[in-house]
Amino acid sequence: MNIINLTTEGTKYNLVPDSILKMDSALMECNDSPWMHLSLFQEITEGNNSFPHNSNSFAYQYANRVPVFFVTHGLAGKTFNVEFLGHTLSVKVPSDSQPATALEADARTILNSTKKGVSHSVRVKNSAFEPLPYVDPWGIYIGAAKNVQNLSSAQPMIFIWVDEIYDYVKQNHKGDSNFYNILTCQAILHEMMHALMDINILASSQPSNVNIIPEWFRLLREESLAEAGSLMMMDGVWTKTDVNYLSKHTLDPRQLFQYRLGCYYYKAGTDVVNLALENWIEREYNQKLAEDWLMYVKGSKIVDKQLALYDKGFAWPYVFKYQSSLARPNELILYSDEDLVKKVIRDYAEKNKPTKSALMAAFPNNLNNDYEVFIDPLVKDHFTDKNNPSDTRPIYEDHEVICTDGKLIICDYWHPSSLPPFVNHARTLGFNIIDFLS
Repeated sequence: MNIINLTTEGTKYNLVPDSILKMDSALMECNDSPWMHLSLFQEITEGNNSFPHNSNSFAYQYANRVPVFFVTHGLAGKTFNVEFLGHTLSVKVPSDSQPATALEADARTILNSTKKGVSHSVRVKNSAFEPLPYVDPWGIYIGAAKNVQNLSSAQPMIFIWVDEIYDYVKQNHKGDSNFYNILTCQAILHEMMHALMDINILASSQPSNVNIIPEWFRLLREESLAEAGSLMMMDGVWTKTDVNYLSKHTLDPRQLFQYRLGCYYYKAGTDVVNLALENWIEREYNQKLAEDWLMYVKGSKIVDKQLALYDKGFAWPYVFKYQSSLARPNELILYSDEDLVKKVIRDYAEKNKPTKSALMAAFPNNLNNDYEVFIDPLVKDHFTDKNNPSDTRPIYEDHEVICTDGKLIICDYWHPSSLPPFVNHARTLGFNIIDFLS
């Protein structure tokens, strides 16, 4: 980690060596994360081979090419010439004022303001290039506004307002330096997550749909995942007590919504965060699903499985909202394709109490293009491919549905081409299902 202290009170704001070692360790350990290897990372070392694409310590090596400047309020607007990795950087300290946002509002207000053209962030001018900044309460990451080929085109930078962190610790923790170190490290790693997600520098090409993503979605996704990623990196390197403190700090109602949302992602688990990061780096976006996601995360309760399903939907739009017979009135829950089929059929059976033959007639075999919709386990012990009889699928007891004269097994495989016909058929039977296919 290359930390450059620009303050006039150097030792006052310095981190202890152990904190820097922990940040380096956290960056090294996150290299196995699947989202790190999604993009074909560009050669960013201006023609030399010191930074191989297949490096086993990509995050650590790249982080050391992003300078972290410790600054204070009084330095805003001042320019410094700084020696960094063999060349001189002209560094102008930005203001710490955050862009005006409407993200604390309810979902409908955010969506309505977007339709009216209300901006949710601003761009900051810089003499070297026009950056796309992410301004946070204690730091800022400044990257590139467009796709670049190497770091000479746009030198990413991180600024941390250490005086604000120091004052916060003085007011809330009696100046305990341990809290200063923990909070400063988390602020740095949050900004470093922005650097690692910077598709303008690290991606081999810009995703095709990047220009259709609304500002509210960009800001919410980027900031929440930077927060989740920083906490995920710290987990296991810092003590459980330290990470629990950071989680509690982030979930404080006084924190901005995008950071609280990031903590909910972190608490949902590594797999959920990694999938969300993969989707965001690839800029997977579905307008209808994104608006529904906003309505959900702005609701009263966030459930881990639902967060995971929304991100499954961004990568693969075959997720569905459906009001089960067991749900509360007007409560539509997100389901995967397989779970939707099981739930609808079981709800139909619970309501109508059909015989096996009646249920098979209600959901005929032509709904599934590849296999039977049901098999009777008393008659057959596998599903057979309609186009290739030698290809079979086993039966699973957790796919059973109870009829008045026994049970049937619901097929576990539904090709995407079979899902619209199934959903449309279910609607004719009175089921309220929302899809995100258009």
